[in-house]
Amino acid sequence: MTGYRMTEGKVSPYKKRGRLVWRGTVTVYVADGGTEERKAKAKIFDIECAEYVDRKGEVNFRNRRRAEEAFREWREGLAEQYEAELRKSMPVGEGLAYDGMTVPAYLEMYFDELLADGKEPSTVDGYRVSTAKIRRFLVDRRMGELTREDLEAYNRYAIGLGSSSTTRQKSLRVLKQAIKAHRRSISCDPFEGFRMPPAGSGNPNPLDQASFDRLKADLETCEPDEFMTAVGIAFRTGMREGEIAGLRWKSVDIDAGTIVVENTIARLRGGGRCYEKGPKSNDNRGESAVRVINASTKVRALLRRRFDRMVSEYMREHPQTSRDDAEAFVRGSCYVVGPTSPNHEGEWFTNPTTLGRVWRGYSRMMRGVNGKQPRFHDLRHTYASYALAEGVPVKYAAHNLGHTDVGLTLRLYTGILPQYAKQEAERLDDVF
Repeated sequence: MTGYRMTEGKVSPYKKRGRLVWRGTVTVYVADGGTEERKAKAKIFDIECAEYVDRKGEVNFRNRRRAEEAFREWREGLAEQYEAELRKSMPVGEGLAYDGMTVPAYLEMYFDELLADGKEPSTVDGYRVSTAKIRRFLVDRRMGELTREDLEAYNRYAIGLGSSSTTRQKSLRVLKQAIKAHRRSISCDPFEGFRMPPAGSGNPNPLDQASFDRLKADLETCEPDEFMTAVGIAFRTGMREGEIAGLRWKSVDIDAGTIVVENTIARLRGGGRCYEKGPKSNDNRGESAVRVINASTKVRALLRRRFDRMVSEYMREHPQTSRDDAEAFVRGSCYVVGPTSPNHEGEWFTNPTTLGRVWRGYSRMMRGVNGKQPRFHDLRHTYASYALAEGVPVKYAAHNLGHTDVGLTLRLYTGILPQYAKQEAERLDDVF
């Protein structure tokens, strides 16, 4: 075997013993001695595939997403089998183009390739950040010399630095996918037999009851400046700080009470540079991440006060402008938590990092449920945790948060507020 290639494949309905289930199929072309052999591969999954008519009147099948996830896992396992067979048959000295590169140099090359392929700069920047420790630890290690023992040593080193299981897994997964991108040009696979650290679900730190009450009172009497407007939106809608920074007035209808989340401000580490892009999606199906949030009465009141303030600021800066023209300018050109004229960098939006920095000072005396000072992002966790604890339908909360999988919302936020857990325990006395 001198090489192989595999089609993307697909999943489709399949009748097995009179029962409709899902089946995955791929085609593998195996090259050997100048000839190429075509091999069809199929896998039948024990996942129900019931036919139904959707809201558009089109015929569809249930459990497609589960089947696609199972298919991807099977396809990756199949590819690993062919990779292992290819390595066994590879003559010494062939296909080792990247063996001599150090791990940091190889990763930089891989990151440049991702950017050239159109990967989001903020995503690639996140890869650079998550692999910073592993690049320092393996600074002189060459790709052809990398072993499973090196990965295990790095894992122990990162544990000693206090890195969480999730952080360690992120760095190792980026290295693994970088190696997979040029698997035929590296003579060894250090991840063979290596056990990845388990990924945690993070550690949400919503505000404790005292801090929650304090912030709620502050929002009732605050001035609608950039910072407190951002805090109020995060606290009462669960929007991310990048989404709040990227929210334009043309995406807000105060009278109708709707907020269209269609932009986010992404940060690039190092230099503090930002750029605008579409909102983050938790959907693996490639559907649009744009969502519409129905603003509560308090959110609408805050937005109205903020809009009036920005119009007044613009009229002070441009005394000859009428009220109608000022409103039209703010609505057409400005961001909700941005200035009425571009800043020194020529940007109309507020850097999300600035919101986080001001929040650290504002929240010094606040605490989350885990006893630590909350981050700005914990306002999102606060919204989700208290909303679910108060009986808000999980599907509604998940939509506002941008979660297409309500199970993710339940896993992250159910039962993490101790005061509500105690109430529920006492309420069971009425049942038992």
